[in-house]
Amino acid sequence: MNKRTNILLSLSMFISVMLIFFNGKLGNLYIIQAVSCGLAIMTCNISKLKIKKDSLIWILAGIVSMLSIAISKQKETTIPYVLTILMLIMIKIIYENHDKWQKKFITLMTIASGINVFATIIQLIFPNIIANINKVLLTAEGFAQNQMFFSAGAYAGINIQTAANAYFIAIFIGITFVRIVLKPKQKVNIILLMIAIIALFITAKRGILIFTLVSMIFVYIFLLNKNKKDIFKYLIILMLIGTIGYIAVINIPETQIIFDKFTRLEEANDVLNGRDYLWKQSLNVFSENKVFGAGIGYVNFLLGDAPHNIYIQLLSETGIIGFITYIMAIISSLLISLKKASVVLKQKDESNKIYCSFSIFMQLLFITYGFTGNPLFSNIFFTPYIIAIAMINGISTEGSEKKNESRNNYIS
Repeated sequence: MNKRTNILLSLSMFISVMLIFFNGKLGNLYIIQAVSCGLAIMTCNISKLKIKKDSLIWILAGIVSMLSIAISKQKETTIPYVLTILMLIMIKIIYENHDKWQKKFITLMTIASGINVFATIIQLIFPNIIANINKVLLTAEGFAQNQMFFSAGAYAGINIQTAANAYFIAIFIGITFVRIVLKPKQKVNIILLMIAIIALFITAKRGILIFTLVSMIFVYIFLLNKNKKDIFKYLIILMLIGTIGYIAVINIPETQIIFDKFTRLEEANDVLNGRDYLWKQSLNVFSENKVFGAGIGYVNFLLGDAPHNIYIQLLSETGIIGFITYIMAIISSLLISLKKASVVLKQKDESNKIYCSFSIFMQLLFITYGFTGNPLFSNIFFTPYIIAIAMINGISTEGSEKKNESRNNYIS
């Protein structure tokens, strides 16, 4: 990678990270996304791009999304969503055609997500400090919403929504967790992980907490299966993290809000927190628009809220055709990543192992959170997911594996 390409790609990544984590004061997110995409495009010759198999399916998903504009019942809502999807697919393809950028991206992600972790903890201990920062960082409406959550005992940190804050904290947890498993001698990461887990608890976001744990367990088992000789080391790490985490949580009263939320919703016979109504209404939209859907973003416009389930959302807004296409793209990316990780984990490059493990964590978090959240058609959720896929796809392997990848995983 020459100097010009390195600078342009670094700027593209920096803007993407800023868009993900600090979007409250950035203005028009679609223009910012376009700048990031434009910088990425300037790093390569489009005609010479190699397209991986999963990217080909993502391109098909992009085409289906463009079709969504034509049939949409609310085009003003659909167009921005579709443009975001198309730009992120392009960024994915371009990043995959470069190498040696993963370290810079994961460093930016660690710093940005870490800021959100510590902002959440500071809001717990010194709420006035974060309130003063938020008055500058957030819009007046965003600040009011942040304070509304705070008054209810849920901590959004320097974000408008607790969901976004919890997702950012989960990203930090994922990065730190894979570093602990792969480099257990770095004890500072265990402390950072405990702090991040406490921060996640006090956001009061049940779904993201559960799905973060599920993703961690899957990655842990996957790594354990690929490194059976280190089974004792992994078990010690797991027990240590679990013990310290349990002690920390039970001794901080504010973390109990997430358990109180479970209890309140169960007593009110509303464990799904109103999601069942959104799902029912979304499925009604699907029943009237089964083949192509009603257009991306239409349910949000109709109900004033997204369905809180990307799979039902895909059915209602893109129909059976869009649902199948997107599911194929999501699953193919995960399967290719798992196959690639199996090769990389046998090699000596520890950094590549971290990139692979985090990519799988990020994909699993996105897929599982999709059952109760809205991560698909949102810059702040979809961007880290799609770039995480590019992280592992962009890793070069050596020898016969490299030849095999070139032959099997690319379409020129």
